[in-house]
Amino acid sequence: LAGRRQPALFNGVAAGYSLHLLQDLFLQDSGLRDPVALALAEAIRGGAMPALEALITAGNHFRELGITELAKAIGTGSVPCLKTLDFSESHPGSGGVQAVAAALLNGATPALTELNLETTKISEEGLRALADAIRAGSVPALRLLLLHYNRLRDGVIPILEAMATGATPRLECIGLAETRVGDDGARAIASAVSKGGMRSMKQL
Repeated sequence: LAGRRQPALFNGVAAGYSLHLLQDLFLQDSGLRDPVALALAEAIRGGAMPALEALITAGNHFRELGITELAKAIGTGSVPCLKTLDFSESHPGSGGVQAVAAALLNGATPALTELNLETTKISEEGLRALADAIRAGSVPALRLLLLHYNRLRDGVIPILEAMATGATPRLECIGLAETRVGDDGARAIASAVSKGGMRSMKQL
């Protein structure tokens, strides 16, 4: 899939062809760059993949522009069946993560069960935006929130506080390995547990 002709991969669907039965799109570790992300975003925005349940682009070279446009496309509500969104090991920047959060806040992904943002260098602004989306009850079906290998430090506290409200009643796993959450983060986890916000938690 790598190479100068990457955008051609989705030019057909962007031009009006449909993949109306497509449920899983696995593009991980394919050497893809932002031109492919933009073409894919246009295809999603145009309603070419209405049955899509899994979008996995982990390990590609997508940056803030590509991730932002993909998130905006998802935010239009054109993939209402989406359950798994995996942007891990990419470079979304603060704007990209905030765009993902905005899509969630719009209520465009009511079926979302897994959000993977491992190794994305999430900023505090991005974390706050995600926390706002969680607190608003926009992802009630969420079961896995994977944030491993980001230096979250105290920035994770707003997300834990949002979970403490009970806004993610089905959450079974929040991945915080090697995130340096520290003592304050540990206290926030304990608080969320004591408030009943992690009743479904199986892995922490």
